[in-house]
Amino acid sequence: MKLSSALGAEDFFIKNPLVLKRILSNCYTIGNKFLRDLIRNYITGSGIAVVVVGGVIISTTLTISNVEMLRIFFIMITSLCVMMLAEFTMFRRHMRPIREMLEEEVPDRVTIREAYLQTHRFPALSVKRILGPHFLGLSIPAMTMASIGIAMGWLSLPAFYIGLAGIGALLVASMHALLEFFRWRGVPGWPERPRYP
Repeated sequence: MKLSSALGAEDFFIKNPLVLKRILSNCYTIGNKFLRDLIRNYITGSGIAVVVVGGVIISTTLTISNVEMLRIFFIMITSLCVMMLAEFTMFRRHMRPIREMLEEEVPDRVTIREAYLQTHRFPALSVKRILGPHFLGLSIPAMTMASIGIAMGWLSLPAFYIGLAGIGALLVASMHALLEFFRWRGVPGWPERPRYP
């Protein structure tokens, strides 16, 4: 888009603020739906990955008593809650520029530009979220509680299993990060590099 046509559109919206308000109102509705869907998909995906996949692997490979299996599931659920809290905090920080633009009645050019650029950072930000709070928020509490459980005699597992679980979690998180990155990059019309408005 040429600069002259961009300035012409800006003049049009200045002269017709009701049109701009209607467009932004539609954007706000779509943005809220986008946020709800994104959060729901994160919670569902994380829950399935940790509880179902982790539960199936643990219950089929370990030969431990039912009481110890319940203790392991308690560790998994607690770690899942810590991970979701950490990831949701980071997600809110990443969504701040977009949310600020959607919440303003008539956002200025700087706010719109920041929101636009932030949407193009989402592939890299998804990788950071997965390798940061997603991986560490799950692994650190789980490994700590499992270590305490083994030391106190609540779990009859060899200690090196914790190291193997940590390596496995890192591999799964890396694959998850790659999938998220290319899933975002695979969105039709996603440019290689953001075009600065």
